[in-house]
Amino acid sequence: MIERAADGWLKPIHLMTVLLLAAAMVTATVTFTGATPAKAATTPSAPAYATAAPAALAAAGATGLQANVNKKGAVSWALANWKGGYNGFGDDCTDFVSRALAYGGGDPEKLDPNGGSTSNDHYWYFLTAKYIRWWSHSWSVAEDLAVHLNLIGSYWLKYWNNAKPGDIIFANWSGNKFSGISHVGIITQMSHGVPMITQHSPRQKNISLSYWLKHGGRDVHVWIASPNAG
Repeated sequence: MIERAADGWLKPIHLMTVLLLAAAMVTATVTFTGATPAKAATTPSAPAYATAAPAALAAAGATGLQANVNKKGAVSWALANWKGGYNGFGDDCTDFVSRALAYGGGDPEKLDPNGGSTSNDHYWYFLTAKYIRWWSHSWSVAEDLAVHLNLIGSYWLKYWNNAKPGDIIFANWSGNKFSGISHVGIITQMSHGVPMITQHSPRQKNISLSYWLKHGGRDVHVWIASPNAG
């Protein structure tokens, strides 16, 4: 069965396990139960320093639990491949960022050891076997990737002018609900304190966050994560 996600993705509902491709997997709806990260301030304000949104994430970062993603590598991959294909998807914004994190940033893909559902956002992967492809929702759907990064303890910025190349930026085009996230890109440059974003759907390189805010919708809200690995 195939289900179309809110952002246009086709999401597989039954996952074949690695060892038994014919084994049907049962899906489970994932509810975002953690504290919703605070959205980046529409206008950066002093003091110009980043603060973690949920207190739990700030504590995790402070104790050194955050594994490193090679942000420079993720940026290099995105800039080298932004003109590339959509990897078989009709809408490729999330898959493009996932590939940048995995192939450029060295973020290890994580499979459910018990087979699991593609909708379990604790896991993040894209697999192929001959003519078969399957992937987690967290790999291919913007909101699910945001939930995944939150679940693994990524650091959420309060002020966008503290973002760095390699950070991941999410958007809800029509409101301030984290659950309404429908787009994602990777920050590949900072220009005078403003993130410059490289993305797919559509293909764009180093576009200003100001462009998102002006043309994205009537009530654009963004969240920026410094991605944790794993």
